[in-house]
Amino acid sequence: MKSVAEIKSGLRVNLKRALSNLDEASRASQSASVIQSLIGSRVWAESGRILFFSPMPDEVNLWPLLQRALSEKEVFLPGYDPDRKVFVPRRLESENSLYTGKFGIREPSPTPDLKEGKPLDLILVPGLGFDRHGHRLGRGRGFYDRLLSENRGLRCGACFDEQIIESIPTEPHDITLDFLVMPGQMVRFSDGRTT
Repeated sequence: MKSVAEIKSGLRVNLKRALSNLDEASRASQSASVIQSLIGSRVWAESGRILFFSPMPDEVNLWPLLQRALSEKEVFLPGYDPDRKVFVPRRLESENSLYTGKFGIREPSPTPDLKEGKPLDLILVPGLGFDRHGHRLGRGRGFYDRLLSENRGLRCGACFDEQIIESIPTEPHDITLDFLVMPGQMVRFSDGRTT
């Protein structure tokens, strides 16, 4: 019988293959639909402090929404803390303060990390795969699980249709999501309803 780690490894291979088959037009169209689903939700309307993610080439591109959010919300992006070897939320004041950081990902210039004070309202979460039970499959290094475990806020995965799979096995360190936004809909996992 395969271990959870072996099953996850196989799922990653399959999901990377599916994502590599997505053309640019489909990525752009689905990303725009995800943005519309998100901004049409009550969660977005009620969130003032939002942690975005810098999309990798095979992830939903929420960057156009980040640009809009900078004028309406408090925007944060993960920044790498080399001392602790973790990503931490860092406030983003403008796109001019971005640089290419760890793993070639855009992150804010080193500023004071989010430590004390108000928690985040909404944490937008990337991944390779998602299921309809709130489980997420990351890239296998655990960076996002650590970030999610150390920061409060509603956790919302963002994905293309091709990233939805039947079931993702979990381990004790895996963090369950509260919502999943995909092209045309947003699902709340507490009751499975579309929001």
